[in-house]
Amino acid sequence: MSRFKFSLLGIFTFLVILSITIYAQVSALYGTTVTSLSTGLTTAVTGTTFSLPADTKTITWAVVADGSALSAALQASLDNVTFFTVDTTVVATGELKNYGPTGVKFVRINAVSRTGGTATTGTLIISRR
Repeated sequence: MSRFKFSLLGIFTFLVILSITIYAQVSALYGTTVTSLSTGLTTAVTGTTFSLPADTKTITWAVVADGSALSAALQASLDNVTFFTVDTTVVATGELKNYGPTGVKFVRINAVSRTGGTATTGTLIISRR
């Protein structure tokens, strides 16, 4: 009887674990530069998502490219599922921008498009102020 209960418990546990969706993420620490985007593609590319500390106030983000035109977006989320654009840049070679104050929990940089060149890099710095 106990062997049968153990087997049912094991199957139930396995099914529960399978039904949980886990979204991989990387944490961004205060004052540390993290790279969300590094691509050689000229098409749309979604950058790495970073979870933010609870008391994040400002997100400094930079995008650098070597093409003749660049379009990139800073996207944020409260649940790591639904992302919304909070800032954009269309400067050809790149730009350094600040976004905040904010209460978002997750952030990433997306390359929308690039004309020419060979690389696009997007970085983030998180701060409490």
